[in-house]
Amino acid sequence: MEAAEPGPSKNGEKRQSWREHGVRNGLIVSESRLQRYQDLAQGAQIRSPIDPIESDMDPNARAKYEARAALFFYPQNRSVTNFPYFLASSEAEAQPETVAARKTLYLAEQARKLGRQNATQLYEEGLLKWKGVLARNSAFHRPERSDRTEEDTFNFEMSYLRLLVQDDERVRAKANEVARQLSYVLQLSEPFVAHQPFPFTASLPYWSTGSTNFLGSAIARTCATPFIVPEWKKDALEDIKWYVAETQFSPFAGLMRPEDGVTDPERLGGPWIKPEVKNMVLSAQGLQRKTQQPTQPTAPPGPQTQPPPPRQ
Repeated sequence: MEAAEPGPSKNGEKRQSWREHGVRNGLIVSESRLQRYQDLAQGAQIRSPIDPIESDMDPNARAKYEARAALFFYPQNRSVTNFPYFLASSEAEAQPETVAARKTLYLAEQARKLGRQNATQLYEEGLLKWKGVLARNSAFHRPERSDRTEEDTFNFEMSYLRLLVQDDERVRAKANEVARQLSYVLQLSEPFVAHQPFPFTASLPYWSTGSTNFLGSAIARTCATPFIVPEWKKDALEDIKWYVAETQFSPFAGLMRPEDGVTDPERLGGPWIKPEVKNMVLSAQGLQRKTQQPTQPTAPPGPQTQPPPPRQ
């Protein structure tokens, strides 16, 4: 997703418009008022709140009915119109921190398109600011009925990760280190397992000669590891670079912690971007890898039977 250059005054006007809309149409009700409705509706012996009010209803029963109907329709109306998301979005977008984060991400996107070397740095700065926005605004980050914020966040992150994988020497060096460690583990595990116990397809070098027992082989490989760079297939090394960039260099690596500014218990310990949202974005971009299904053995054909002749 391309970041749009923000406008602070327009964001403030949008926030005010959504607030006025909510108050005018009963989509914003104070907690104290909701509590009064709950107290009044307790013990009400009435039918469903969607039934019409009877003209001769007792005034006390009528008040209980109206309170119960208000409690019924309030969350329903907010949900149908997705009002909580639009209100939370307008409030978060009007904050100076959000405006600054979007501006930096906008500059990063323009720098990327022009091939400027500062694009990676701008993305990193913008994503760190954006992370702070998400931490302080739980209703914007995780609204009730929308994944829009997480989708936008992952699109921003993907643009940053692409630059890291393509150009960043730190990622390349770390990926080579991980590849070397994985190759070493695979060589040691070879006498015990008949398959490669990790998701990357490697073309492993032959590190030792003249030793056929496990101990001798392990010693030879241990000595050779610091001096020999493993030979990896290109696709496998790219996978490792993506893994390194996402888990060690992205601002959204790891889980949400109090140190990040997240205070609500509902989000603490969870991912910044839900896996299902990542899969949805990757599928939309045509980047989602299809899971390899095991090939089912084909049953041998049974005896051929001739169809019955048509009736005369």
